[in-house]
Amino acid sequence: HPSHVWEPQTTRLLLDLSRGLAGDVVVGGAYFGDQAILVARSLPTGRLVHCFEPNTDQAGMLEQNVSLNRLDNVRVNRCGLWSSSDARLRLDGFDSFANAVEAAAGDPDGFATVSIDDYRAAAQLTVGLVQLDIEGAEHAALLGAAKTLAEDRPHVVFEVHRHYVDWSRGLAQTDLCRYLADLGYTLFAVRDFNSHREMGDRPVELVPVDKVYLDGPPHGFNMLAVQDVRRIAGPAFRVVENVSPKLLVHRDPALHHPVDGL
Repeated sequence: HPSHVWEPQTTRLLLDLSRGLAGDVVVGGAYFGDQAILVARSLPTGRLVHCFEPNTDQAGMLEQNVSLNRLDNVRVNRCGLWSSSDARLRLDGFDSFANAVEAAAGDPDGFATVSIDDYRAAAQLTVGLVQLDIEGAEHAALLGAAKTLAEDRPHVVFEVHRHYVDWSRGLAQTDLCRYLADLGYTLFAVRDFNSHREMGDRPVELVPVDKVYLDGPPHGFNMLAVQDVRRIAGPAFRVVENVSPKLLVHRDPALHHPVDGL
């Protein structure tokens, strides 16, 4: 009975944020449901997970996994999150590494987009948590959620990657992080393995946005944005500084291992 598929600490973070949530969950890049299914299980009664997955194969597997798990609180949308609801995009690249680019007219692989604000208004939702893993489209999706972020003030868990985000002046100075900070969010990098590794009850280690060790080859990791830092108080979380968000067994323990060791 594994606790996760990949990203053990991000999964634990999402589950913790989901418990007692006063709003629905929006998941961009839901894939086959590796985290969305677990989140749906942990939500309070009446709360829904709204999944967005434009990859046809993955969306099909997601729908099958929803059925296998007998969940009635998951909605699967076969479209992509974007800054607007009138774009047409396609996926460029392989499977989970594919990023969204503009689709040519008549492209059979193109898919429709929707903004979080438009979707929220149409469905009359309150959003409590947003999770985005959409290979560089995170900023566009959050630009399309400006009203949601300002009014509902949801927790936001999102990926940043050096291929798509220029952090040469520091993570805090990137357009995406500044956008969220201007909306009143406090940001942290989430320390995690990008693989399956059981972590037991180890706290989720969070690195303040201006204290993240970023050196190394191009890489990506997840981040957390919260309006109230009291949400991460308590034994489930630990704030650490000047370490890498990438947990790697084979790299310098001082930078790439949990602070209390492996």
